Amino acid sequence: MENARMKTDEKLFSGFAPVSTREWEERILADLKGKEYDKALVWRTREGFAARPYYRAEDLAGMPHLSSLPGQYPFVRGNDHAASWLIRQDLPVTGLTETNRKALEILGKGIDSLGFVFDCSAGRTLSDLELLLKDISPVAAEINFVCSCRNCDVTKAFAAWIRSGRWDAGQITASVNNDPLTLLMLKGRYEEGSETEAFSRLQTLVEAGRELPGFRTIGVNGKFFGNSGSSIVQELAFSLAMGAEYLTRLTDTGLPARWLPASSSTSASATIISWKSPGSVPAAFSGPALSALSVPERRRA
Repeated sequence: MENARMKTDEKLFSGFAPVSTREWEERILADLKGKEYDKALVWRTREGFAARPYYRAEDLAGMPHLSSLPGQYPFVRGNDHAASWLIRQDLPVTGLTETNRKALEILGKGIDSLGFVFDCSAGRTLSDLELLLKDISPVAAEINFVCSCRNCDVTKAFAAWIRSGRWDAGQITASVNNDPLTLLMLKGRYEEGSETEAFSRLQTLVEAGRELPGFRTIGVNGKFFGNSGSSIVQELAFSLAMGAEYLTRLTDTGLPARWLPASSSTSASATIISWKSPGSVPAAFSGPALSALSVPERRRA
């Protein structure tokens, strides 16, 4: 037992001499074997940023904003004072009972945001969700549903599942990525057959989720712009434009303006805006990539 404690307290790198930046650079140049350093290892974005292959503590010298706190100008650590990050893991739904078992397992390991990824092979019912979400508390973990077609949309079924429980609806955070404009962009047509039908269905889904303030029922997936070759600025601009189109079209159908999106959450190279129900407090968009129609300023790691 004593030996085990000694090994735990041992510093792993104490037996290695520190390596200077000059030594690192010399080794890199030797490994490049004559190739030009900047062309081989420095990534230049379309916005003009030059990202080096590695950074060290000395590169942070002279950057006073690094001492700022979350919620303080210049907001490099986000505009949320709480800075409550979520750790999300997506699970392909191959079998309802088996996926539920995996979800419970990873929740016990520290995950606090679940993403259930459906294929389009079958529609999903309330009975399906009862199996998939068995023993999972929607208050303790964020629940997200990912589907690329309307066949497996679970907006109404999830709202019904919440009603069947005894949870506080105001404490639940969840999302469904209904996104007909992205499907139009990718496939050149609306699944519903027409633009009118697509937005009529979307209005119905937003209304179905209105009783859950933290339930996002629309998603703008900016990753498709990035994957198609857009720059970071273009991805953000196109995603915001698509989100604005959703807001314009849905308020034109008669949805109250107070249902406008309240906040956004960052998700690696994916812009999403979430449509949030009444009672939300407007907040600024944050990060170079957004997450489409809303969450109460909770970010994913």
